Amino acid sequence: ARPEAEPGGAAEAPAPTRPRLFLFMFWLNEESREWPKAWEYFASQIYRPGDRVVLSDDSRAVEIRSLAEEKEKIDAFFARLGEDLKKKQLEKKRLVNELELSAGDFYDSLVAFQGSPHPPPENMMLERFKMSYLGALNEYRLERLKGDPAWLERLAAALKAVEAEKWALLFLQNERLPLLHRDARLLRDAPMKQETLAALKEFMDRSERQLKLAGDVTSYLRDLRPLFVGANATYHVFLCDAANETLPGEHLQWQPVFSSW
Repeated sequence: ARPEAEPGGAAEAPAPTRPRLFLFMFWLNEESREWPKAWEYFASQIYRPGDRVVLSDDSRAVEIRSLAEEKEKIDAFFARLGEDLKKKQLEKKRLVNELELSAGDFYDSLVAFQGSPHPPPENMMLERFKMSYLGALNEYRLERLKGDPAWLERLAAALKAVEAEKWALLFLQNERLPLLHRDARLLRDAPMKQETLAALKEFMDRSERQLKLAGDVTSYLRDLRPLFVGANATYHVFLCDAANETLPGEHLQWQPVFSSW
């Protein structure tokens, strides 16, 4: 039996707290209202002095030893993340404008040649629109919808070498693309032959499948989990909706695209 402490004796020292490390991975394409709230909650309710925090985006990692003493370092990370998202937003606006202009030109051409005795073949106008529309989307997709698995593998390997209670928190935001929608003015009001309209709808179906399934985010995330579990880290994925954003014009709507991000 354990002997009782002598009256007035020294109190037993509490067991030392196990060190903790939190890896925040921000893989974002657009501004979001969710992840700032998550960070504020962590800072006020979860963090305790002595915890190590690593902030990461898709290309860099910053280690924080003290939220109170390294506030400038934290602010600089989030400021740069915000600037990167603003640049991405400008790229998205250029894409939206290009697609809207392409659909509008196709519509205007159909209207302009309505009733003309010698109109150009509608299939030629349709092919010109298809090349412009799909070309812009594919260029954007190839530039923006590719993650870097090797970067996350390096982060997981670095975590494995740390002796601590470890948490890997991935804030993921699926990309949205501005695609033609079923009630677009082009499909609803444009004066085109039935066979042209049928060909346009078939093109929309085929291109949407091609763009939306450009990569498989589900299998990608499933493949990531063993990396961090193997590093003895608790791994969570948080899906962040993009901030509300309206589309200009009459032809497009936001649609989610399952990318390798």
